[in-house]
Amino acid sequence: MATSPLSEQILDDVQRLSPAQQRQVLDYVQALVGTTVSTTAVKSGRSVAQLAGSIPLDNLREIEQAIEEGCEQFDPHGW
Repeated sequence: MATSPLSEQILDDVQRLSPAQQRQVLDYVQALVGTTVSTTAVKSGRSVAQLAGSIPLDNLREIEQAIEEGCEQFDPHGW
């Protein structure tokens, strides 16, 4: 498979990073393509920390509102 100029630029840039930074890039790329995050990242908690700040504030507000509306109610006839 031939590489594109963009792929070559990405590879050049990644090769200049430290091994720890390269691991972060790998974890991020795997998250984008939907593959499993590395076991090392999961054990260290890095994969979760990398997600901090990745959800737009508007979405967080919608989630918070849905939780408040759905969880703050009591149904006496429910289980």
